[in-house]
Amino acid sequence: DSAYYNLGNIYQQQQKYKEALFNRLDNLGKYEIELESFENLVKKIGDSLYKEFFASTNSYNSEVNEIISEIEKNNLKIVDSLYVNLIKLMISVNNFKYKSLVTKSDGIQKLYQYTSINTLKSMLNLNTCCEDTNVNIRLYNTDYMNDPDEGEFFINQLKKRGNEGLLDSKYSVSHAFISSLTLNKDDIPMWSMYGNNSKGVSIGFGNFPVAPILGDNSEDDLEESQEISVDSDSDIIETKTPAYPYIEEKAKVYKVTYIDPYLEKSPEIEIFNKIINSISVQLTKNKGIGNNLYDSISKFISVELDRIKFLIKNKKYEYENEYRILQMVKVLSINNSLIKYDSNNPKLYLEVDKIKLEEVIFGVNSDSCTLWRPVLEMKIPDINIEKINQSSIPLRYN
Repeated sequence: DSAYYNLGNIYQQQQKYKEALFNRLDNLGKYEIELESFENLVKKIGDSLYKEFFASTNSYNSEVNEIISEIEKNNLKIVDSLYVNLIKLMISVNNFKYKSLVTKSDGIQKLYQYTSINTLKSMLNLNTCCEDTNVNIRLYNTDYMNDPDEGEFFINQLKKRGNEGLLDSKYSVSHAFISSLTLNKDDIPMWSMYGNNSKGVSIGFGNFPVAPILGDNSEDDLEESQEISVDSDSDIIETKTPAYPYIEEKAKVYKVTYIDPYLEKSPEIEIFNKIINSISVQLTKNKGIGNNLYDSISKFISVELDRIKFLIKNKKYEYENEYRILQMVKVLSINNSLIKYDSNNPKLYLEVDKIKLEEVIFGVNSDSCTLWRPVLEMKIPDINIEKINQSSIPLRYN
């Protein structure tokens, strides 16, 4: 992957700006793309190619073809800068997500999840007598989150700055699946908020899905790598990418960003506000715009913001030190065997395997850790028995 990523720089040095730009856009969802570099390349290329560049991102955002179709149907003329700004939104979302990504270089060895005893039973498959010792974390669709403001905090911050119409998309079903983790190992507020008032557990996980360092081709990371062949005579590059028709990307861990809602200008907000405002202005200039195009662009924006809006929270929650495992799906399809649900339960979830359960802390109002030590040692043979303990916080709830 890193070799393919560097081809864009090579093309740019050779003044093959079209090829360099296509390479940049092909790296959406893989690497950070310098927005300034993109803007400089755009200036060097004729505006007749803007539609072609935008069309090349269709596999990344399913609304691309619909937007192009509606623009041509309405015979709109002033659209070149619109295409560019839609791409800039994709790049900005991509870059925010990339900067939030936890990599091996961050050195985080363990993250904790406060949850119920029933969730621990489910992780250990105690509802059956199976011999499976694998531990999976469930990522639930974000539409099921208890806090109705989850994900909407970021959108509402944008709405405060205008463009409510574009941000009120009819595209309401989330394609994001997440699970929440924290650095806080044994913490009173976390027990109160998420540990069932200390009746639950704090589970420490290792070997969670962090991203590789750029250029680190470890065995696990090669599963996602592209096969690249370059014809030196024709400069034609052929790439063979593994096809994931329903899953857009593998699950990765991201650090949550906390924003002060009373800050007049937040850099995390302003970059998106500026681009969305430009899109709105360009739509206003096109007098013949129809409702279908407006709705398609609104849906396009919704798809993009869905990638990051659950990674942004109100600063008042900063004490949680939260990280999230996030995975996006392209289609909520019955044919997607990775999307699951329990019998007679409508909640959809994905599972992340190869997670290592390394520690279990039982709340002061929970079961005794001595009750669980034998079954944990049986189900998790590699666990250190000294890592199965009762909470050290001397606090009980009535």
